[in-house]
Amino acid sequence: MATKQEMTANLEQLLGLQDKLNDLKASWCRQMVTLASGGLAVLVGLNPETQSEGIAKWFLAATWLFLGSGIVSGASTLYLDVSGAQALKDAYKSEFEKSIKSGKEMNPVVANPAPFFIRSRRIMIFSLLLAVVNLVIYAIVTTL
Repeated sequence: MATKQEMTANLEQLLGLQDKLNDLKASWCRQMVTLASGGLAVLVGLNPETQSEGIAKWFLAATWLFLGSGIVSGASTLYLDVSGAQALKDAYKSEFEKSIKSGKEMNPVVANPAPFFIRSRRIMIFSLLLAVVNLVIYAIVTTL
């Protein structure tokens, strides 16, 4: 059986790894939002010069829609850590107040960010993938 010191060291290592993972996810998300924003700006800027017709116009419009929704959901995803920290602070405060009123020791506190921010990452990934697919189809249709 592990000693209390070993368990504490393992927990600290796990928390460090989780922090690193969160930083990497946030960095990746920022990169995706930046790329999507640049892509949307270029596509909108080029639109007056490209007079698409028929189905090509619909694929271009779908690309704009998916890029826009990917950017918005990506921005929401970047708020994930803030939401989690807020939930943890609120749960800690509530548990602290209970311990003062009851005179008992505080229970461990666990909190999760709002589910909306967790789902936003999946929405961002799905939207940006669809944007790329639509852009490729648009390019193929306008080329043929």
